[in-house]
Amino acid sequence: DELFTFILIPGVDPTNNVAERALRPGVLQRKIWGCLRTKKGAKNRDIMMSVMGTMKIQKKDFFRYGKEYILSKLSYKR
Repeated sequence: DELFTFILIPGVDPTNNVAERALRPGVLQRKIWGCLRTKKGAKNRDIMMSVMGTMKIQKKDFFRYGKEYILSKLSYKR
């Protein structure tokens, strides 16, 4: 059923090219760096790349939202 979703739902791309292109920057970074030192570091990097990619698609400023998020976590709750 999922194979033909693009026929049933307008706007759904019949290929995975968008996803492949979104992954490319992370793959290039991994090749340049050689590897990541820990599984936790790799997971954190993957999450960050995913968030950055999603925000780029939504035309949102990652650094502005990221700063707001970090500051909200650092501020004291009174």
